[in-house]
Amino acid sequence: MRNFFKDDLFLTDFSSIFNNRKNPKYPEWINIRWFRLSEAFPSILTEKINNKFIYFQDPGFSLTSQTFLQHKYLFAVFKTLENRPKILKRLFVDQKISRKGQYSVRICQDGVWKSVIIDDFVPCVKQGKGYNGAFLKCEGMVWPVLLEKTLAKIYRSYESLEKGDSGETLRDLTG
Repeated sequence: MRNFFKDDLFLTDFSSIFNNRKNPKYPEWINIRWFRLSEAFPSILTEKINNKFIYFQDPGFSLTSQTFLQHKYLFAVFKTLENRPKILKRLFVDQKISRKGQYSVRICQDGVWKSVIIDDFVPCVKQGKGYNGAFLKCEGMVWPVLLEKTLAKIYRSYESLEKGDSGETLRDLTG
């Protein structure tokens, strides 16, 4: 049995999604479930993950859309980073998919680079016969949900990301 990492500072419950339960979008989100990346995206993450990189992208796959929250600025920033693997490589301390589900992501806050530790649990919603990321729809890529989760952790919830802007997020991710 594997020992998977679980982040006790950013829980897999509604406290990590909402700042409070009075949010008018709360009823829509009752069906959110948290899955490990290997459960949420089995076609990307197989048992043979030794050489798969976090910024791995299959030809023809891309960051395609948003779902519940309207993080339009975040979607735009990620679309910009999508074709800049050098920046993505700098953000992830370990470049490869983690078997233990633990990632260290470099974020620049107030001009200082720091590493933020996250687990690989991601909030998902049912879509067709399977599940997809609750906030970003990522086909063939892992890095967007990991970066989104890192930002949600440093800003205390996914809901808090609604109030962000592209300039601040680009500074967080590029320095």
